[in-house]
Amino acid sequence: MNNNARSKNIPFFHDFFKNPKYPVFRGLIGFTRNQTFTRESYKKNIDNYSLKQRKHFIMKKLLLITILSAIAMGNLYAQFKTTKTIKNTQNLNLEIPPPPPPAANKTSGPLSNSNASASVYTLTAVRVNIRTGGDNKEFPSKVIVWVKHKNAGVGDWSPFNQLNLDNEMRINSDTEFGLQRQEKLYGDVKLESFQNSGLVLQIKYYPNFFADAWKIENVSLTMEFKDQFGNLHPTLGRKIIAFNNAYGFLNNDYQVMECVADGTFSPLSAMIKK
Repeated sequence: MNNNARSKNIPFFHDFFKNPKYPVFRGLIGFTRNQTFTRESYKKNIDNYSLKQRKHFIMKKLLLITILSAIAMGNLYAQFKTTKTIKNTQNLNLEIPPPPPPAANKTSGPLSNSNASASVYTLTAVRVNIRTGGDNKEFPSKVIVWVKHKNAGVGDWSPFNQLNLDNEMRINSDTEFGLQRQEKLYGDVKLESFQNSGLVLQIKYYPNFFADAWKIENVSLTMEFKDQFGNLHPTLGRKIIAFNNAYGFLNNDYQVMECVADGTFSPLSAMIKK
């Protein structure tokens, strides 16, 4: 075969490409065993092979993108689920009620309302202040002072009185003294006894000489109320009653000044009588 004949039927590659010893290469580029090599057929098979390779590469790329997208979506879902769980846990924690306060120690703590309501208040101390005017009380003229609730009978003992006021009370001076609790008192005098009936404060003057006189210009009374536990009453623990209308002379004929207050410890009157 001459050179012109070979150039028409043989492609630009060497003759060994047609040799049956190279079936792998032939099959790789798309030629069958009995197919004749030409430039056009080779180019066509190469283009087909390149197209298949591109399609294969594109499919692998799409598969890789799909796998990566699935992994990313899985991570986002897991993160979202974890965040939602934390928020739900926080919401649950906010809804948990606070623990109850510790129980108060009834023995060492302050008195409860039940204990306060069970308290019984009684008269525990009394003090009296007398303002002397322009005529003094001479020594050894005697003065007796007592206080009791208004419903007490004439013969009842006063819970508190003072029998030892023989000292001089000078002109234009204040004399303050306490009343003593009497041993013959049967039981305590409760606060409610005064609140129910009011009270009476009596000052009785015994002049040493029949012509003596004593001028009083003002009298005030301080009463102390405590319960059985030794606690002062919250509002009437130390109650001061000022008898500003206690004014006048005591002498041999008119020896008594009687000051009266109502159940609210408001002063009502101060009278001088025989």
